[in-house]
Amino acid sequence: MNGETHKPKVSILMPNFNTRVFLKERIQTVIAQTLADFEFIIVDSYSDDGAWELIQELTRKDSRIRISQAPREGIYAGLNRCLRLARGEYIYIATSDDTMSPNCLEKMVTALDAHPECG
Repeated sequence: MNGETHKPKVSILMPNFNTRVFLKERIQTVIAQTLADFEFIIVDSYSDDGAWELIQELTRKDSRIRISQAPREGIYAGLNRCLRLARGEYIYIATSDDTMSPNCLEKMVTALDAHPECG
């Protein structure tokens, strides 16, 4: 299926600015999810700590990941840029300095599918 037309179950959104020290672990915990039907959107605000270069290196081989850079306008502008790119049924907002257990998305989707009244 063409990646441009496939609607993933979850869009993981991660605005980023100067969090290189956390990125390797963060990105690895997203890629390792047991639920594989996701897209990972990273918008970097022209980091100057090597974060952008690391993002490019770590995400190069996974077609579910889309990366871009945008002006430094704050976390909310970065998040809004991510939202405009999202195609998933569900949205997961990921901070760049956090991690997630391997079954995080699987549990989230199972619960949301079982309770469609939840927002």
